[in-house]
Amino acid sequence: MRIVFVTAGLGFGGAERVVSVLANQMIEENDVKIILTSGNDQVAYKLKEKISIDVIPKNNSTFKRWKNFRKICVEYQADVVLAFMDSIGIMASNFLIGTRIPVIVSERNDPSQKCRKHSLALEFLGLFSKSFTKGYVFQSKGARSFYPKVAQKKSCIILNPLNTENFPNYNIKTAENKVVSVGRLHEQKNQKLLINAFAKSKYCIDYTLHIYGEGKLRDELQSQINKLGLQGKVFLEGNNANVLNELVKAKLFVFTSNYEGLPNALMEAMALGLPCISTDCSPGGAKMLINDGENGMIVPCDDLDSLVSTMDKLYDDKALCEELGEKAKLIREKTKAKAIAKEWLDFIERCRKGKNA
Repeated sequence: MRIVFVTAGLGFGGAERVVSVLANQMIEENDVKIILTSGNDQVAYKLKEKISIDVIPKNNSTFKRWKNFRKICVEYQADVVLAFMDSIGIMASNFLIGTRIPVIVSERNDPSQKCRKHSLALEFLGLFSKSFTKGYVFQSKGARSFYPKVAQKKSCIILNPLNTENFPNYNIKTAENKVVSVGRLHEQKNQKLLINAFAKSKYCIDYTLHIYGEGKLRDELQSQINKLGLQGKVFLEGNNANVLNELVKAKLFVFTSNYEGLPNALMEAMALGLPCISTDCSPGGAKMLINDGENGMIVPCDDLDSLVSTMDKLYDDKALCEELGEKAKLIREKTKAKAIAKEWLDFIERCRKGKNA
């Protein structure tokens, strides 16, 4: 098949990582093109040479950009378009009307959040696109339940892929006294909660906290660190292309998002074998990965006392930490990149044949 991925960009991010992993898998037996709609040609994840990339300039009007997108897909003779994020899927579906190119939309976040509401124009287009979009891929049942029945009936749930072949080895017994977290410095990720919890937890005695990611809240979070007197204890490390090599140095991973699609950072930490704590972020992605108390710990969102209590429990129980990490590593079997790519390809075939319900 000629497969087209369309997404805003390929910088650091969960959806971007999934696109890169799937594209690298699918190129083995298919032609793959990636279309970037943001005008940004940065590629944070390694792609195989045979994958072609088209960057649509952002200096054009929205209409011209998506008209350009349509032209690229038609000239490429695409067999299917995989649109990552609902807003991009709406535009892709509408602009490919009449081409007979099927569009499959992948929801990557929590569709219930107010901040994810579209403009009135996009909402209007969305009313139509739900009917003629060929299929939907969700990461959780919670995300799927937010969509109308017409979309749910032609959908499936597929976990994110992990390519663990080159994962570094992890040994909690030789790891350093570090707590780590990964995510954009954004309100959604709620690193304020993490910093406050670390300050109140027993980990603050002889551990350091390292937060990987970049974003608009850097100055605000640094100010919080300074006010709490945690200079030399809490570090905003920025983006790191080899973040897995940093995670394996730590003894605990903490994820504090208020909402999330399916947390890639949490998945990777679990696959490495780190003991993990995650908030019960909407619409239920973390709970799809963690059975509380078995392969990780779940705490309520934005609940400082619960997070501190859970952190202190793990600080006091090193055997529990080791057990959680060993069981967390089993997630590798459920998220092998080759198997997840096959699930996608099988669903694509069903959609093309009209048997996706």
